[in-house]
Amino acid sequence: MRRSHNSIFSGTLLSIALSMVAASAYAEEISLKAGESVDLGTAYWIQNCQSILKGFGGVDLLEGPPGIDLTIREESVTARRQNCPNKVPGGTVVLTAREVQSKFSGVLKYRVRYKTEDGDRQSSHSKAIALYPK
Repeated sequence: MRRSHNSIFSGTLLSIALSMVAASAYAEEISLKAGESVDLGTAYWIQNCQSILKGFGGVDLLEGPPGIDLTIREESVTARRQNCPNKVPGGTVVLTAREVQSKFSGVLKYRVRYKTEDGDRQSSHSKAIALYPK
């Protein structure tokens, strides 16, 4: 069976694209040793660059290894996704690796719960993480 030059070229492009996706996934991985903490991202709820956040209902670990804690450090944050000029009330989600018995590499999935002027809301997030014992 003869393969055309186009199918070989398309296959090569697909291989390159998949390699780039795999490389970018590893570039986004967060690595921690036992006892360390890292900021995962900001949490806020706005409407027209004005906060409608009354408070947080918590942060829930949906999928991940044992021995980690997720908390919210309440502080003013920049609403970068919406290009807001001023900081708004919110917080930063913090991951702490309390105890790490053995190396772990995988996906951390968590949910942030918000109490807003419009009622309860939530957002879900995923991060690639690698944990190491001390």
